[in-house]
Amino acid sequence: MSDTRQALLKRIDADRDRIVGFLQAFTRIDTANPPGDTRAGAAFIADFLDRGGLSYRRIAPQETMPNLVAATQFARPGRHLVLNGHIDVFPSGDPARWTHAPLSGAIVDGRVHGLGTVDMKCGTTASIFTYAYLSGLADELRGALTLTLVSDEETGGRWGSGYLVEHHAGEVLGDCVLNGEPSSPHTIRFGEKAMFWMKFSIRTPGGHSAYPHVSTSANRIAAAPPPPRRSRAPSAAATFSRAPNEAWARAPRRSSRR
Repeated sequence: MSDTRQALLKRIDADRDRIVGFLQAFTRIDTANPPGDTRAGAAFIADFLDRGGLSYRRIAPQETMPNLVAATQFARPGRHLVLNGHIDVFPSGDPARWTHAPLSGAIVDGRVHGLGTVDMKCGTTASIFTYAYLSGLADELRGALTLTLVSDEETGGRWGSGYLVEHHAGEVLGDCVLNGEPSSPHTIRFGEKAMFWMKFSIRTPGGHSAYPHVSTSANRIAAAPPPPRRSRAPSAAATFSRAPNEAWARAPRRSSRR
């Protein structure tokens, strides 16, 4: 192991309480999406970067959903690594059903509890500190390092990663992207299934929900696989018309990036 790597690992161990404290404070900031106002969370991260002397850009196509992008060019040429995490988290639902308050950030039995600690304020915290550590080694490393922190992951990414890729691709796309979404030391995900949006119509006589025997359920028809195409006209028992099948075949694929 190189001296640089040993020194870095020792620094991480020494910073354990600081890293955990950051995660706790981050957890206590409400960044639920919806409604999606992540300005306080982004400001918290920006303050950390400011105090570390790390420059960044604030990109906010929606003012309440700011994205932060920081970049470091190392001394020697090499590959470009992008660290990606999201600031927003899923809504908490009924707080009364939580064992610990959603925004508590409490440490119980060696774990930090709170809304979004797993998905994904812990992973985002790891990316932030990774960027801070590696940016200080600019003279010893190769290539480039970019940190992208987005505020619209839970509702599709239109104003988060999707916006950055569409409008700032040269800054946020690299040779490899590491995203700290929930997994384990034994799992590395090389890709993720994208969204597949489709719209179709179901034709059935319908009826009151108290009389499900009167006609075939539209939900059951929708869940059934499309029937194979036939050269002859469909029988009266067929539940799918040709138009919905054609719409299904033509449905565009839309990707979801994080």
